[in-house]
Amino acid sequence: MLYFILRPFARLGFRLYFRKIYLHMKAPIPADGPVMLAVNHPSSFMEACVLACFLPRSLYFLVRGDVFVNPLVNFLLNSTHQIPIYRFRDGFSSLRNNHATFAQVYRWLGEGKAVTVFAEGTTRLEKKLRPIQKGLARMVFGAMEVEHIEDIPIVPIGVNFVEAGRWRSEVMIEVGEAISARSFLEENDTENKRGVRKLTQAVEESMQPLVLHVNKDEDEPLFNQLCQLDRPQEFWRLLPNVSTNDEIYQKERQWTNRVNNLDEDTKLQLNQVLSDLNNPPKKPKRSIWFWITWPGSMIHRIPLAVAYRITRSKAKPGPFYAPVLWGSGTFISLLFWIILAPFGFWAFGWWFIPIFLILAMLGVFHVWAIDGDRISNEKKRLDRFSALAEPQLNPPAPSNMTKP
Repeated sequence: MLYFILRPFARLGFRLYFRKIYLHMKAPIPADGPVMLAVNHPSSFMEACVLACFLPRSLYFLVRGDVFVNPLVNFLLNSTHQIPIYRFRDGFSSLRNNHATFAQVYRWLGEGKAVTVFAEGTTRLEKKLRPIQKGLARMVFGAMEVEHIEDIPIVPIGVNFVEAGRWRSEVMIEVGEAISARSFLEENDTENKRGVRKLTQAVEESMQPLVLHVNKDEDEPLFNQLCQLDRPQEFWRLLPNVSTNDEIYQKERQWTNRVNNLDEDTKLQLNQVLSDLNNPPKKPKRSIWFWITWPGSMIHRIPLAVAYRITRSKAKPGPFYAPVLWGSGTFISLLFWIILAPFGFWAFGWWFIPIFLILAMLGVFHVWAIDGDRISNEKKRLDRFSALAEPQLNPPAPSNMTKP
């Protein structure tokens, strides 16, 4: 019940946190029956929440066991379809609890539910796919045997954040074609060992085209800047907030190949251009629409300021920063509006309702004004970068960089 109550508010929070959400499905996820989702894991619980909000099915999750710290947290996690999975670092005594976890996964799949597994087994904020662990395949084969399931499709999914820790950035979700687990069962395969190995390899191969892969972490800032040079027109538009367009992801895949193949001297020269361009840092220029809509920012400026303060004190830059910022921002905003309501009615009576609605609309327009200003300033910056980088790199034609 709590899962379905929170989902609309979480979805609204994501629409405000992300400027663009790209959800592209090469094939539809099976509408009913058991299914296992194999997902990469770059940003803690952020991708779990995004998928729960925007995929068509209700999802069930395996999450790291060390977050189940007290009865209240356990209740909240269980009420949102989450159960613990323990790792070697959690100790052998905790690992024994995985028997109950596997049994619950078998029951979920036997009941025809969609179970999400973060197949890399760990989380790290980087643009690459880490080796897929064998636990997913073992759970699938175990469920087929225990629950007498004929087949379980495994759907590979890649979640790609442009800049996960920045408010009003973008996320690209690529959903691949399902893999039949039954096709990997073999006769005379004791404990399905060969099947587990081959299925794990097949899942990894199916996920690779869905996840951007930059070989070296230090090349990611350069990769992000070069991708900006080749954004299609749809990327720069403010609407729609949720899109099924695949062009942006495919262009970024082309840039991963290009960056991965650059020689070190060229990378050094391009990074020097970026350094010169960013120093000294310049404050963004604000348009007249920013100031006209500024009063609308009052309904979200205070809760967002508190959320940023909490995030900076509790989460270091990395896989936990973005989800803590989004989660605290969404929760504190809802709490702020609930507390604000009685004071508003006390001060303005029933006039508070139209006042609040007008401020809310202005708040949305203010967010769009911030987006427009950022895009305009970024376009000017890209023009300078393109000119400075011409000796080292022949950038894409400026005609692709269409202003909003």
